[in-house]
Amino acid sequence: MNSELFPTRRADGSFSVAAKFASPLASAGDEVNVFLAEWLKRKTSNGIDLNKDFIASPHVEIDPSGSISVVLDAKGGSEFWKDWLVELTGLLTKSIDTLSFLGFFDRVSGKPHPASLTD
Repeated sequence: MNSELFPTRRADGSFSVAAKFASPLASAGDEVNVFLAEWLKRKTSNGIDLNKDFIASPHVEIDPSGSISVVLDAKGGSEFWKDWLVELTGLLTKSIDTLSFLGFFDRVSGKPHPASLTD
């Protein structure tokens, strides 16, 4: 049995996780950015204070291979980071049909969450 916990915490308790996606379209990163901005605006307008959970606003990163990551940098005491990560992942794959979910990744250790990998 693996005793390591996901995600790995920094010394201050904070952590960074990402939902990683692939798409055959070069424009998919832009679509994800627009979607994320709208999602953040919707949450804020509904009175949800994401600053309670996050060090910085969730953001999109595109790596050299073209994969797209939605990154959440969370505070050590974050209560809802899993909820937001799962919600975003589901909404993105439903809203942008060219996205394929690749898995959740621990950005501190650099390791994937084994149960989330699709390949």
